[in-house]
Amino acid sequence: MTKRDREKGFRETGYRLNDDVKTKDKWDRTAMEQRTDALLRRALNYWYLPSSDFIPKREMLPTEPMGDDANFTGRSISAFEWESIKIPVKTWAEFVHMLLKLMAERYRTELINFVEQASGTLVLTKSGYAYSSRVREVDAGLGVVLSTSTDQKISFLRRLFDHLQLDTNEVILTLRKTAGESQRNEEEAESTYSALTVFKSMADDFCSQNVTPEDTQQFENQFAEALEKFRPDEPAAVLGTKPLSELETAEGIAAASAEEIIAAICLTYDKPPVYFPNAMFHAIADGHMSKWLARIEDIDTAVDVNR
Repeated sequence: MTKRDREKGFRETGYRLNDDVKTKDKWDRTAMEQRTDALLRRALNYWYLPSSDFIPKREMLPTEPMGDDANFTGRSISAFEWESIKIPVKTWAEFVHMLLKLMAERYRTELINFVEQASGTLVLTKSGYAYSSRVREVDAGLGVVLSTSTDQKISFLRRLFDHLQLDTNEVILTLRKTAGESQRNEEEAESTYSALTVFKSMADDFCSQNVTPEDTQQFENQFAEALEKFRPDEPAAVLGTKPLSELETAEGIAAASAEEIIAAICLTYDKPPVYFPNAMFHAIADGHMSKWLARIEDIDTAVDVNR
């Protein structure tokens, strides 16, 4: 009170900034906090926080036709597309395996006939054969040997396409941005959630461009199939009292477990279309799916490092 009532004290001040001090009979912590809040509100009226709806454009992953000449040694694959079917993959071995499985649906007999020219890459197998990461099943009685270099894998596919008189330029490869990005040993064991995180690059692409529900339908169907292995009996019970909307925020996603993220994805799929039309499409287009998969990937990576 001495500073307020003395000569030339706060009572005599001409500054409106100190008007509230003039009237205070007590200057304690509460009074100081009230003054701070009042000054903050006044300052924000003069210098308000800017807002923007700007969303930076995400850079698309490069694509390139398999063709007959390109060298893909040292590069990493993210997905491939053939005959309007796009499938995410993490390794060149997975690419060869999945492409051959697609081809077997139409060219099974031709693939079997090509075994003798395949230099040991395509092999005939007997019932009960124990497949592994080195030799994977393409179709009943037919396997592919994947313990080869990237160059050998691509060379094999080019010879196969030539044998079937198919155009190698119709196989479109989505590559990672840099040669060393996400490199993995082709023989490395799959991580816990790799069947889900393999879709991340495709989810990234969808939220970086203007897409329609028709554009994402194939992705939704493929991901739903992969999700079944991880689907909990009661997704809502996994979240407990936590609302789904919380897992659509950056803070909620960062604090969520892999199980909670998976439950959130399941609940999004399960939303009644009558009340929530295209719920999964919006989750993909708005970037939630990309962020969910990034969180699962982070958890998966942390587990691998600690093994």
